[in-house]
Amino acid sequence: MSLLALGMMVAVAQSAQIEAAPTPPVGSSPFFQRSVREVAELLEAGDFSGASKRALAMPRHEFTIKIDTKQLSRINQVIAKRALDSAIANWKAAIPELKITEGEKPSVLISFVKELEQTHVGDPKTLVIFESPDASEPTIEAVVSTVRTDQKVEIEAPVYENEISYAIGAFLGLERQPKPGSVMFRIDGLGGSMPKIDMLSSELAKSNIGIVNQLTSAAKNKKKLAAHFPSFFIDQDQINFHTVVQGENQQFQIQIVNRGKAPLRFAIRPDCSCFVLNYEPVVAPESSTLVSVFMSTTDFQGPQDKGLFIYTNDPERPTTRLGVVGNITPAYRLITGTKDDTVMFGENGAKLTYYLFMPESVAIKPLRATISGVTGITSITPWEGTLADPLWNEPAKPRKGYKIDVLLSPGTVQGRILTALLIQTDSKTFPVLGANFYVQRGIAVSPQTIYFGDVKGGIARAWALINGPGRDFKILDIKSSESYITAKAEKLKSGEYKLSVELDAKPGTGTVIASLLIKTDDPDSPQIVVPVQGYVP
Repeated sequence: MSLLALGMMVAVAQSAQIEAAPTPPVGSSPFFQRSVREVAELLEAGDFSGASKRALAMPRHEFTIKIDTKQLSRINQVIAKRALDSAIANWKAAIPELKITEGEKPSVLISFVKELEQTHVGDPKTLVIFESPDASEPTIEAVVSTVRTDQKVEIEAPVYENEISYAIGAFLGLERQPKPGSVMFRIDGLGGSMPKIDMLSSELAKSNIGIVNQLTSAAKNKKKLAAHFPSFFIDQDQINFHTVVQGENQQFQIQIVNRGKAPLRFAIRPDCSCFVLNYEPVVAPESSTLVSVFMSTTDFQGPQDKGLFIYTNDPERPTTRLGVVGNITPAYRLITGTKDDTVMFGENGAKLTYYLFMPESVAIKPLRATISGVTGITSITPWEGTLADPLWNEPAKPRKGYKIDVLLSPGTVQGRILTALLIQTDSKTFPVLGANFYVQRGIAVSPQTIYFGDVKGGIARAWALINGPGRDFKILDIKSSESYITAKAEKLKSGEYKLSVELDAKPGTGTVIASLLIKTDDPDSPQIVVPVQGYVP
């Protein structure tokens, strides 16, 4: 055997003995997955110093965060700081090993601006995240817009905390999730509740930190690792089921291919509970697998654009959205003949009528109707007549079906209440049909009382929604019974305002019992009194 051949055999044997670098877990962010691959390639090349330096800009248990509040008002600075404290506490509760401190050389920098410059057409973006592989800079720099929607409404405490928690998750290597309730689920609007760190996110963050520790240890010990990674391939970006009748369930198959050198791990997370999936989550190198998809169409009508989010451990394609589109022809229509979803109460309660009709090819017979939310009685009678369908922009035309008359009792309604009409039928596919609407007496404030709770530092803000009586109205004036409580109303849309109430009291004020007197131009509700409560220690 020649020396050249012997040398090649030794080189191949040594290469085969090199341990493979860890691959990123499914659901980690593109930036984190690219970072893992870059460090692995440096280790494979024997550049241990470079690998150590690059790993400094990756997730770890101990890091520093800073919020820049220079552009915020005094009260918003307080709200942002409290949101930061709460976000840090929630992440530490989920992962006790975390040590997150505030500092001037942060790994996570969050700044707040009134509005972000928009560089695209479509829904305005309200959060921008910049990522840096340079450890001398913030790894994650998030810029948050504090004014949102076409009405330029200010965000409140839950949104501040959502955005801060999301930025921390981005530093820990997490990708956005389509599932509400996850800390990595966010929207660009005003919605959001105080987030908790879900189990999936916390476990994924711990896995990411563990991978960084493995890479850092290899660099410290001058240990080469083979940079072998999977390569995800799918030959479609959309499933089109075209036009089907509501209730006709759909089934598809998706082929997922691994063209790489390491096992491909993946998870598919739909943005709709109407999907049921069956698949094996690991694909060997140079192999493929089939994913079975079942989609229920029972609860949907009209054009559809749903998403199957495929998360993989391929740094080149960590996240792929597979669209599921088509049109679902309604199997039934349940309408009131109006676009207004609010029923106003008078002295004798309220009446409303629903019409149920369906195509000739579909037979659904209503058996019984009930009201949930308030007290009411119903009656069902066969019906035939001429009716428009505002929901589908259809003009008045002859229709045949059933009429459901609803009589609501006035004694059960105070303010604004979400109510449901539930119709039991003889259909196995559609055993219960439902329609939601609001019932309301006069102008309603929700919640009816502004409650601040314990206000440390003597400064806080709370808010409520003011809904009109099925028509537009104006708020003429707002007066507070206490000088340290102020309020303003921002119009969100016709007949709806956001009431923002600020409390700025001296420490030691004690129990707060006050009220707001709101004057309107509505003849039925010229004055509204909103109680205000709290405690300033």
